Amino acid sequence: MRYILPMEITKQLSLDATRGQILNNHSVLNVLNILQYNFLRLSNKLDNEKALLDSYRLVQELASSVVKRAISPEDTQKIKALHSNILSEVYGATENPPEVMRNSVKEIVQTIEKIVEVLDVRVDELVKQNEQGQDTWYAYTPSQLYDEFIDYLKAVEKNSGGAYSIVENISLKNDHSYFVDLKFATSLGEYIYMPLLVKDVLRDLISNARKYTDPGGNILLGVCQDEEYLRIVVEDNGRGIPEESIESVVDFGVRANNSLSKKSYGGGFGLTKAYYITKKFGGRMWIESELNYFTRIKVLIPLENK
Repeated sequence: MRYILPMEITKQLSLDATRGQILNNHSVLNVLNILQYNFLRLSNKLDNEKALLDSYRLVQELASSVVKRAISPEDTQKIKALHSNILSEVYGATENPPEVMRNSVKEIVQTIEKIVEVLDVRVDELVKQNEQGQDTWYAYTPSQLYDEFIDYLKAVEKNSGGAYSIVENISLKNDHSYFVDLKFATSLGEYIYMPLLVKDVLRDLISNARKYTDPGGNILLGVCQDEEYLRIVVEDNGRGIPEESIESVVDFGVRANNSLSKKSYGGGFGLTKAYYITKKFGGRMWIESELNYFTRIKVLIPLENK
């Protein structure tokens, strides 16, 4: 493997107001899309395409209404109401599943429960952003962040339907699992400080690393805060990014040529959003990658405006 120099991304993004709103709403829209996918999975298992039609339509209408505009306080209340409405319909539809499908139906129901929990977290963050503003920095202990991101990865694992598992101990890794190593540290006493948007970027970068790495691979996250910077590195040993595509992968909706065949429920906005938010907070971003070996994303966000 040859030595690859990190490339600092300095290009100007071409974003109009509509694209900016899509990036701002990206995390909630992704969860709503995943919910719809699992409604279809469950309906197929029950052999009843109308079993969850009301929930599917409700989520679809909500996703369509907020895809190109800011999510308002009224929208957040509608999304919050999804929790009880969706679970009530899911439990009703699966009360007496066919015996041969009982275990697989139970697994999908548990997946939907996990996704709804993730949606609750996203909605709470939206409420905070509406009340406090997107530029507000929040304090977290390293253990809080660790637990939250492990919970998120476990929800991702659940959504895979058993295709892979997430392990935190490398001795447990096999060809059907991902080893994840999450490290959070601070020299500022007890807390790490970051805006909610930056925490959302961390989720996106971890998701990208998982998505473009086959089971059996490694996903590494390091977050360290000192007096000057919030320092973030996300690394994987997946398919990598072709050298000629490295700078363009932050463009809106662009995916590297070697990733176009990869099934995805997102819109190809993860790295665009990471770069957009990094620049929003006066930060810098580097991408280092070699095809079929690794990708490393490095972000520095200054604390001077915290």
